[in-house]
Amino acid sequence: MRFNSKNETIEEAYDKMMTFIQDDRCREIFLVNDVLERYRGYIEFLTYKSRYKKYLKSEDMVVRVNQMEKTLKKKDSEITPNFTYPDMDGKLVSLSDFKGKIVIKGFWNCFLRVSLDKVSDREKWLQMIKEKSLKGIQVFANGWS
Repeated sequence: MRFNSKNETIEEAYDKMMTFIQDDRCREIFLVNDVLERYRGYIEFLTYKSRYKKYLKSEDMVVRVNQMEKTLKKKDSEITPNFTYPDMDGKLVSLSDFKGKIVIKGFWNCFLRVSLDKVSDREKWLQMIKEKSLKGIQVFANGWS
């Protein structure tokens, strides 16, 4: 963008363009095609949508932007693959069991703990859970990567 100088952020360049373009429809087209279309992550997209939503005036562009948002939200929600592993009692637990709930995922130490130990270390894993009085759901993934 020719409005972007070396010391400017991309947001400052966008702001300049939004004030430079006088025609509302042209401004909307620029916003959708050149600003919002470039973002592939849902959170980043929402940041820019929120920042420039005052420029979205026509129904067709609002519909298009809302569809972009839905697509990115769906894409970002599918990043983590589903898995199923046995818990301490041998009951199978799947990540999809928690659909619609907030789940903090981590493969080190979290509320849904996933052990990546080998089968030969299963007893050590069970003992550690007891010794450390770990709460939450524990599953054994048998070296899954």
